[in-house]
Amino acid sequence: MSTRTTAANGWQIIHQARVKDPRTGEYDGQWLGWKDDIKWVVGRQFRGPWTDGFDEFGGWASSHYFVDSYSEHQNRVRAVKDYLEMAERTTHVWTSVFEQQVQETIDRHLAGRGPTESSALLAAGWREGPRAGGSALGSTVPLKLTDAKYALLGYLRGTQASAHLDITPHSISYEQAEELIVGAGGPIRFEFGRNTYWLSEG
Repeated sequence: MSTRTTAANGWQIIHQARVKDPRTGEYDGQWLGWKDDIKWVVGRQFRGPWTDGFDEFGGWASSHYFVDSYSEHQNRVRAVKDYLEMAERTTHVWTSVFEQQVQETIDRHLAGRGPTESSALLAAGWREGPRAGGSALGSTVPLKLTDAKYALLGYLRGTQASAHLDITPHSISYEQAEELIVGAGGPIRFEFGRNTYWLSEG
């Protein structure tokens, strides 16, 4: 049986993990999937002696669906929370870097949505405060559009706490900031909380 890595029953596989129980020799695992722009699923894979957790038809053992009348962002946040909890409490695939890898994989997925090509290379960056002359606290070399968007999504996620939304009540939301990045086809600049973020021609 070949290992499924891209799709299962119409769902795009965003992340999956499988681990072998040294006592029984059986594998257990889970996967995170997305489709139709808004729907997310967390699936428990079949437990058994094979490395692939899907059956011959692309099925899996059980599911938690996140397809309610929420935004895509809200469904994703709920799905990732469930996925991480399953990894720690049920399938035991969690490691010290598991959560970071999941978030980076999702950033890469998001960066591939919307426009994927730009006529110019773009640098991603951020700084505290809206001052035009302030020094960047994070920046990249000029990159292809999807790589620059991926880097900026990482900056946004990693600096969410430092943005201090609690003292900037008129700020755009995290979801709105994320949408600006995903939809970018060229240079952008925006403020989120007290921080400024950008994609610029380098």
